[in-house]
Amino acid sequence: MSGIRGADHQGWSVLVPSMQVFNTWDNRDYRKWVSFDDSILVKGVMVPYTEFDNTQRPHIAKYSRFPGNASGDGRYSDHNYSAFRYAEILLIAAEAGAEANGVHSEVVGFVNQIRARARNWAGETVSFPEDVPDGLSKYQFVNLVLEERRIELAFEYKRWFDIKRRRLGDDAFKGPNALEPHSNFDASRDYLFPLPATELDINPNLRPQNPGY
Repeated sequence: MSGIRGADHQGWSVLVPSMQVFNTWDNRDYRKWVSFDDSILVKGVMVPYTEFDNTQRPHIAKYSRFPGNASGDGRYSDHNYSAFRYAEILLIAAEAGAEANGVHSEVVGFVNQIRARARNWAGETVSFPEDVPDGLSKYQFVNLVLEERRIELAFEYKRWFDIKRRRLGDDAFKGPNALEPHSNFDASRDYLFPLPATELDINPNLRPQNPGY
């Protein structure tokens, strides 16, 4: 459970994003504030993340803030979460369409649909995020879509697959702007898991083992 240890509605302080993830997200984006808990009630008092008991960083709020009917630590809940959202369909279509045919009004419109919805700040329409600017190259637009995926689908277990299919590991884990630094990431090995030894023994045709294992 990604809730905050010691809070009135508590969890176990696991899966806590790095401060870089929080700090690089624009404060004008309503999605930031529904994705993170940067303060929470502890014995009826609102406490900032700098005073959290276990990990002094903003925690994931997407799964813990509104758990529905749930146990005290939120471990069991009757709340249904979408495994696949319409926003992701739009982002897949935008990326694939740009790769196939370049940047055109339809793929730009897919992203703008998501941004228009994100401008609804709890019932109040705001000006951020703006529509996609004109004149982007295919490279710039695809990078914009990947960044939009990072924000729109934050903490929904999608980011790793974007990193893997786009071979972004060195930048994501080791570059100067790494949001979750892992200095031991090895692009020649870490996009794949090792094949289980028992499976290789049963079926030698699965060999060779994946590189690096």
